[in-house]
Amino acid sequence: MNKTLKSVLSVALCLMLSLSMFAASAEQVTLKQAEYNTTTSVMPSNWNAFTYDDNNDRQIKDYLGSSFFEYDYKFEDDKKFNDDGSINKDGIVPGAYTTNYSAATKLEDVTATVDAKWGYTDEQKAEGGYAWKITLRNDLMWDDGTPITAADFEYSMKELLDPAFMNFRANIYYDTLMIKNSKNYFFQNQEGTYETLGSQGYASVQAAVDAGETLYVNIWNMWGTAGYTDAEGNECPEYVTITDETVYSNADGSDSASGAFLYQNYGAYLEPGAGYDATIYVENTNRDIAWENVGLYAIPEENAVVVCLDKAYSFLKEDGSLSVWAPYYISDLPLVHKEKYEASKIAPANGATLWTSNYNSSLETTASWGPYKLAEFEAGSHYKLVKNENWYGWNMDQYKNQYNITAINCRKVEEFATKWMGFLNGTYDDASLQTENVAEYLDSKYVYFTSTSTGTFGMQLFSDLSVLKESENNNGILAIQEFRHAFNLGLNRSDIVEKIWPGSAVPCFGLLNVAYYYDIENSPELEDGGQYRNATIAKEGILRAYGYEQDEDGFWATGDMTGMDTEEAYETLTGYNPEVAKEKMKEAIAILLANPEEYGYDASKNITLIYGSSSDTDKQRFRASYLQEILDGLTAGTELEDKIDVVFDASAGAQWAEAFRTGATQIGFGYGFSGNAFNPFDIIGAFVNPDDDLNYHMYWDTSAIDMTMTMPEGDYEGAGEEITMSVQNWYYCLNGLAETENQAKTYNWGAGFAPVETRLMILSALEELTIKESRSVMLIADGGGSFLGAKFSYFSEDEHTFMGFGGLRYMEVNYTDAEWADYVAANNNDLSAEYKKSE
Repeated sequence: MNKTLKSVLSVALCLMLSLSMFAASAEQVTLKQAEYNTTTSVMPSNWNAFTYDDNNDRQIKDYLGSSFFEYDYKFEDDKKFNDDGSINKDGIVPGAYTTNYSAATKLEDVTATVDAKWGYTDEQKAEGGYAWKITLRNDLMWDDGTPITAADFEYSMKELLDPAFMNFRANIYYDTLMIKNSKNYFFQNQEGTYETLGSQGYASVQAAVDAGETLYVNIWNMWGTAGYTDAEGNECPEYVTITDETVYSNADGSDSASGAFLYQNYGAYLEPGAGYDATIYVENTNRDIAWENVGLYAIPEENAVVVCLDKAYSFLKEDGSLSVWAPYYISDLPLVHKEKYEASKIAPANGATLWTSNYNSSLETTASWGPYKLAEFEAGSHYKLVKNENWYGWNMDQYKNQYNITAINCRKVEEFATKWMGFLNGTYDDASLQTENVAEYLDSKYVYFTSTSTGTFGMQLFSDLSVLKESENNNGILAIQEFRHAFNLGLNRSDIVEKIWPGSAVPCFGLLNVAYYYDIENSPELEDGGQYRNATIAKEGILRAYGYEQDEDGFWATGDMTGMDTEEAYETLTGYNPEVAKEKMKEAIAILLANPEEYGYDASKNITLIYGSSSDTDKQRFRASYLQEILDGLTAGTELEDKIDVVFDASAGAQWAEAFRTGATQIGFGYGFSGNAFNPFDIIGAFVNPDDDLNYHMYWDTSAIDMTMTMPEGDYEGAGEEITMSVQNWYYCLNGLAETENQAKTYNWGAGFAPVETRLMILSALEELTIKESRSVMLIADGGGSFLGAKFSYFSEDEHTFMGFGGLRYMEVNYTDAEWADYVAANNNDLSAEYKKSE
């Protein structure tokens, strides 16, 4: 080939490449963008990562933050994008996922190399998983352009754990993640605590007395004396010694008690596990914890954060890639804008002892480092989120052609009818299946049904006797287990779904629904899919909780149904047993009438149960009246017929959760939990651990209630033994925390230290006990349907365990805002015919 020809071909080749590149660039897809319009029945009260109360507060919060690590779809041949830049939807591998870096660039196990002061043993260093270094991207910044570095994460964690604030969400880091010394640092201002005899190793009151201990009784809890005074007018303390003869009386002198009186007349109740365990005051010896001894610190020169834990995690696979647990447990750390947070601090006033903050509760106090930022907020009215132009994700290829929602407009609309009308006329882009629309729209192609939501909701019944007796509502009957159990068994969950949550929920009988996995990594290979609710032992626990009986051959019976195996019996479960419910109600009434002083009952007055709500709507009032009908039916023909009144109260508004936890309201309907889908062993603490800040019933002292189980044979601590310990102790052992929490028995049955069958047995027993107690009465699982309007489409029609339907990140825009206005106008502002289409 001569040089001239070579030169010509070379020029031609370059021209072809240039044209090819130009053509590829010219053919890149241009995706539509639009604003998303939605509603909320309750405006969030704050979206501060330190203090947010519930899922309602997350409706703003979740858009303002980012993740170190995240889940994503897995695509065939790892080809996420088509040649034109569009996402390779056809290449999604069903059920598979990837774990990717986002705000972080590297994760390293540094257990073997951190300073000796963290106390890791040679065995722990060899095992690894205790100390982790997270290296951050260098382009992180707040929406106002302020850079974010590793030092900001250290500052934020120190502020979260500040004992002067006692921030609500600190427990995530001292209890779940278990950062070294974080709990001691957080509680260092407490002078001491009252610990039960059992937790201190004593088998009886006499044994403790013989050992020279001073014993205390919680007189508020045992006799309801909060607010009582002695002869000199001094208020009754919560704890008094069992030898204290000081008499405390109520205002009219009709009721009184002393520590000595309770010990002399009701001493049996003070024994370990007897219900009102005597306690010992244990002085807090961890009163001067320096921040330098808390296991989180920044390495500024590397822009990295090191986290030292008391518990080992497998955040990396053997090949060094991110495991499923990295995005699950440590997807982020708390982060606040230092300047704004310092300006938001509020000193104690009016007798308060703790500092507070109004950070992230208004437009002015809000900062974002996520894909969206707050642009408008008017309490009680609306808020607007827009894209955060300073988000680091816009610089990353993995987010290309995603987040095509330019703004999120949310307006407060309490009444469903108003919201539904807005959806049908094109004003709002989503709605839910409800009683009002399920008949006509159940088969709509615009309805999506979810099965991956962990939301489990129902009725919470406040039962702290010491508070109930002082409420002037004459409702101490709530402290009687038989009453709560009767209420539970008297609720027909199928009827509740049909009348209250049609299409948006399914009946639920356990505390945890089908979205909870005990083994997510191996779920495809397991017969029960690794789902807790599908495990045989979990089904057996539920059956026992609702009164089914199992014979020696393993067959179950209830009522006139006999000879059923576990699967057959489980299929018959409804949770509804009106006959047994009425018997339980009679037992409760007999207990109340035999012990009026103990329960503060006045037979001349009606019993008032306050139904708490965040908003005053017809729907909420219907729910209250529904419960009134249930109680009327259960008490018909008894001494309490027409004597229990369910009174509706929405005065707490957005503070509904606090109103219930303090006893201002006694019925919380629709209250529940979600989250922690892959660790049901931990989330059960929200029901059985009084030290869990998520617990609606922290007054239920499970450290004073014993439970006995015979452990399965095997190669682990306690195998084959019959073991008795407190319910709280069982919970801590199940999660490998018993030694850290100074429990009486320190078995470690955390993940990897006991067979999964053993752990499931304990979890099921804790769930069974809680169902029988009926303080938390779960009724529904969030597994129903919701509408997405024609303006948008979800990325995938198939729900994914980690990605759902793709969420807002992957949502596809079918109409721009202008096109949507034209489309709605062309349909005379009535899209009902379109939304009735099934195909």
